[in-house]
Formats: sequence, structure tokens, C-alpha cells
Amino acid sequence: MKLKKKYTNHECWYLYNVTVKPEYQHKGMSSALLKPMFEYLDRIGQDCYLETHKEENVKIYEHYGFELLEKSKVPHTKDIYLYGMIRRHKEKE
Repeated sequence: MKLKKKYTNHECWYLYNVTVKPEYQHKGMSSALLKPMFEYLDRIGQDCYLETHKEENVKIYEHYGFELLEKSKVPHTKDIYLYGMIRRHKEKE
């Protein structure tokens, strides 16, 4: 939560714990869940923040418009990193 406080305000939504079972991956399940939420956030003018510990997830979230804010080592761990990312809402046209 330190990264969230560093890069966002209290108005920002927090995407937490999205998981798709392996047998349902690569079948559009994530898109079916996330795209309507992102459309709603764009309509109301809200950004969305998330954190992941898996480097391979960074590309997935970039696909949805997130940008990597910071990669930082988790204290007191050997090689675990935290990737803080934000998706800024799209302005209404």
C-alpha cells in the first residue's frame, strides 16, 4: 500500500486479486471481467491502481492500458519484487 499512497490519491480504485483458473486462461475470461469495469471507470473519470508480484503479469496489465510505475524489492525477501501499476482513465471525447 506504500506504493499506492506514493502514486495515487484516495479517489483511485484498487484492482485486487484477479485470478482465472488455468483451464480458463486465454479464452477471454479476464477481458470479459475487466473491460466493463474499465469502461465504467472511464465514464466516471477514475484511475485504477494494482500491484502484482509476477513480472509476467506486467505485460498482461499493459495490454489493458496500465503503465508500470515502479518495481521494488519486497523487504526481507531474497528475490520477490512488487510491480506497482496504474491505468489512467480515458478522457471523454
